[in-house]
Amino acid sequence: MIKPGKLSKDMLIKYIYPRCGIENSNVVIGPVWGVDAAVIRIGNKYMIINSDPITAASKYIGWLSVNIITNDVIVMGGIPQWVTMTFLFRRDISESEIDNITQQVDKAARQIGVAIVGGHTEITSYLPNNIIVGTAMGMADRYYSSSGAREGDYIIMTKGAAIEGTAVLSMEFEDKLIKAGVSNKIIRHAKSLIKDTSVIKEASLIIKKYGNWVDAMHDPTEGGILSALHEIADSSNVGMEIDISRIYIKEETKIVTSCLGVDPLSLLGSGSLLVVVKPDVANKILTDLHHAGIWADIIGIVKDRKYGKIALLENKRMPLPYPERDEIWRII
Repeated sequence: MIKPGKLSKDMLIKYIYPRCGIENSNVVIGPVWGVDAAVIRIGNKYMIINSDPITAASKYIGWLSVNIITNDVIVMGGIPQWVTMTFLFRRDISESEIDNITQQVDKAARQIGVAIVGGHTEITSYLPNNIIVGTAMGMADRYYSSSGAREGDYIIMTKGAAIEGTAVLSMEFEDKLIKAGVSNKIIRHAKSLIKDTSVIKEASLIIKKYGNWVDAMHDPTEGGILSALHEIADSSNVGMEIDISRIYIKEETKIVTSCLGVDPLSLLGSGSLLVVVKPDVANKILTDLHHAGIWADIIGIVKDRKYGKIALLENKRMPLPYPERDEIWRII
């Protein structure tokens, strides 16, 4: 049986990538492992397009749907402008729940500054939970990709691990957390991380001031920080050395994930941004992010492919762990 979560790299290569219709000369980046979005050449500009579903959350599904798809556009260099939404509602959904979900979508879109320009709505008998599939589009003068990392680059991470995952788990498993003795204050703080799932603020700051020194950007989603690092390395054909101790994990994330028995480094990571930059601007970027109130640190360095993907932890060197699937699918 195939496990829940993303299809494996091998299955994508076997069943998806070879079956993408005709070739088109304006497609600069199409479906490829570890890359956030497609890039289409339009005149002397580029359109960045990304689609993603929300399947593991229920409480803030509308809010997440807009933030996650627009994250993948900004990290490729595009300014998100247009969004389409497909709402697949379960059969027993109430009108008040539809009202709540669409209000979330509208609020998130207005905060980011994008227009909902189309999509589809449907109540279906075949779904136990609501699903939203969103597509975001934006224009760029230049584009970035997770495949651009180069030997010697520094890897910067923002905000912390499992921002999205902490919020989702604290909402979906609130009763279990309370029974385990987790305080209402911690649960409240964990839930509030849902507001930090967008990376548009920090990505825009970096692109505007340091765009010429950025080699790659990536938005951790399923599989968390660890999966995203592997995707950068694999798509760029490079190695890397990651100092696990420098990956920031918020206190509420530690408590929630520990209580539920999941690894925060392999848990839904939207809200964090991975930026691969030239060494001479890395500390300047950190300073600017800190001044903007955004936590950031250098967590690793890009190495030659033959070096491999290495994690440093408590003065020990080991292969960088690779999550087969996101931790959330073990407990949802």
